[in-house]
Amino acid sequence: MLALIRPGDRVLIPEPTYSLYADQAALVGAEVVWVANNPDGSLDLDAVRKEAPSARMIMLCNPGNPTGRVYPAADIHRVGGILAANPDLLLLSDEAYGDIIFDGLEFVSALDLPGVTSQVIYCNTLSKSYAMTGWRLGYVVADGLLAEKINLIHRTINGPLNTFVQDAGLAAMQAPGSDLRAATASYQKRRDMVLVALEGIPGVEVLSPQGAFYAFPRITAGLSSEQMTDRLTRAGVVVRAGSEFGPSGEGHVRLSFATDRVSLAEGLRRFETAVRDFS
Repeated sequence: MLALIRPGDRVLIPEPTYSLYADQAALVGAEVVWVANNPDGSLDLDAVRKEAPSARMIMLCNPGNPTGRVYPAADIHRVGGILAANPDLLLLSDEAYGDIIFDGLEFVSALDLPGVTSQVIYCNTLSKSYAMTGWRLGYVVADGLLAEKINLIHRTINGPLNTFVQDAGLAAMQAPGSDLRAATASYQKRRDMVLVALEGIPGVEVLSPQGAFYAFPRITAGLSSEQMTDRLTRAGVVVRAGSEFGPSGEGHVRLSFATDRVSLAEGLRRFETAVRDFS
């Protein structure tokens, strides 16, 4: 965003989504335009299309953090159509969880969009697929002119990565594909544990995560997301407030199941006990 967005530019952010996007837009002085997703987690394409002519960028997180939802292939291709109709509009697609897809679901990357390559910026990281969180090793795919602008900011602010992280990244990318598939299968089993646990709690509803390692349940309890987070913390289980992830996240909390199954089972037990006490 520092490379491509100017003060006053409008950035369309379908939400709920990763909270730092809005923070980075604010850092630049851009105007954030929240676009609430449909109840099933798909994009509200009519709203995106309406706002597109006056916007500079669409910011997508796919698969989604915090929801774990994967945008349908048709949605992604229609976003490509919106780009084609608005040649000054950019798509920044954060696909950090693109290797973690459940139930054999089809995943369409923004890199698959034909005819709009010069408008697409693709971001990815080794942090999620290879469990290298915090090592800050990632990459961008962008058209030449866009890439030059991004690289100027990157080398000025971030500088080079230390050698051991680069060596670890090389080792990770040489790992067999079976390792990634095994990791995804493990995440899916933990996803299933979460769904079974949440289904039995009155007042809790959740869209099934289709990727990543988060669930984003809505809790009907007459409490704000922050209040629920505080009570859950006092009960010994840490979650994130849904309001961090956009206006439609209010009333939700984000759970992570990127932990071992014993810890996850105990966390879910504490979560259920606390939520039953909310009323």
